[in-house]
Amino acid sequence: INDSVCLLNQEGKILRCNNAMINISAYPQEEIIGDYIHHFIHPEDEHLFMRSFHPRKGESIPAYYETRLISKTGQIKWIGWTGSANQDGLQYALGKDITDKKQLETLLDKATDLAIIGGWDIDLPSKRVFWSKMIRRILEIDDDFTPNLQNALSFVADQESRLLFIQKFREAFSRGTSWDIELRVFTLAGREKWLRIIGDAEMLNGRCVRIFGSLQDINARKRMEVSLFSALREKSIILESIQDAFIALDSKRLITYWNNQAERMFSLQRADAKDKNIDEIFPQWRETEFFQIVNEVMLNKKGLTIESYHPGNKIWVMASIYPSQDGGVSIYF
Repeated sequence: INDSVCLLNQEGKILRCNNAMINISAYPQEEIIGDYIHHFIHPEDEHLFMRSFHPRKGESIPAYYETRLISKTGQIKWIGWTGSANQDGLQYALGKDITDKKQLETLLDKATDLAIIGGWDIDLPSKRVFWSKMIRRILEIDDDFTPNLQNALSFVADQESRLLFIQKFREAFSRGTSWDIELRVFTLAGREKWLRIIGDAEMLNGRCVRIFGSLQDINARKRMEVSLFSALREKSIILESIQDAFIALDSKRLITYWNNQAERMFSLQRADAKDKNIDEIFPQWRETEFFQIVNEVMLNKKGLTIESYHPGNKIWVMASIYPSQDGGVSIYF
């Protein structure tokens, strides 16, 4: 038998034990027999054992509990205990080494803390709703808050998002479909946050019995997206208002930006130029000094200015070419 077994008297003194208890605790049998079992338990967990031997008035003996056991070498092991009593009033304490399971749980808790992800679960037959501690932390609610479908929706910031959530929930309930959405909420403290909610359904005989999933705080990412969009929009406004023709190339010489002045100067619409290789747009420049300078700026990461003749439009242009962070170049004419 891999589980430890101890026979205890009513005071918790160990009368007998098996080899598994000896192996787990690393104590020899003679040091175990006659000692009290709570002496092997972590001090912070002793109260669980004391409850099993001396329950308070009206308190039942716990059927299962988990404690830390300190071995003779000082190693801490997690043990899952179950107990039973015989007719003589003696008790059997059966302990299973769950150290690996607890370590995995700790790693999972750390991972969810870092990613700010919590779990939720709705058991439909009993209408029981469960929110993990992380979800309560995200929404800034206390442990005594009892979630249900109605008060869950009250956190959603706007009617459109509420309708989206209800739609996804109904689809999961009726068809067993999963979902992955992002929406705004207001926490109990009134703080606005962006959340990613993933949901799935468990079906039994064609009937939905459970809907469950995860909730992640993505507020930092959404704020960054909004800031980036705002910065790109501001950049676009500036580039469209300048008097220079402006072209941006990536490291593969594909055109990523072509402003309205470039449309006028080269008689080519933005839609026809964007994402095309500049060699295709200006094939007549392939062997000119202009392309040589573009390549030089990409290679040396130093800006240069050049005067070049554009055969297609029969014009001379002055081009200022600057390196960009993505390995491409920005060109002002």
